[in-house]
Amino acid sequence: MFPVSIKGVLLTSEHEVLLALSCRDEWELPGGRVEVGEQPHETVEREFLEEANIRVQAQRLIDSYLFEVIPGKHIFIATYGCVSNGPFAPEVSHEHRKLALFAAVTQQHFPDAVCGEVLADRLFLASAEFDSGRIEESEVFHGVF
Repeated sequence: MFPVSIKGVLLTSEHEVLLALSCRDEWELPGGRVEVGEQPHETVEREFLEEANIRVQAQRLIDSYLFEVIPGKHIFIATYGCVSNGPFAPEVSHEHRKLALFAAVTQQHFPDAVCGEVLADRLFLASAEFDSGRIEESEVFHGVF
């Protein structure tokens, strides 16, 4: 059995995704472990508030996959599409080193040093899920909070 992490993709109106820099020096989607008595969509909503001080509403499951965090250690990740449920004024918590916005375009726009192939694929799927029109290309990195 693998540990489970519930993550969320929140796209801004500029087709950017909020990522958090972990203590492992890796960019990741906000999210975390399910608490006792909590539904997965409640987990991602709580985690966004705890990690970035942003209120979101989880919409629906986008994807789930097994991820190798470090060699030999896997975690099952379920990713929800989220919409903002209040003002967008991210604040980094003690759980991460910083927060930043990244353009959700295509995999080739995400350098491996910034964002792994699996996460880039997931972000592209999420952007297509939330935007039926053409996705404009923009800079990969927009700002740090």
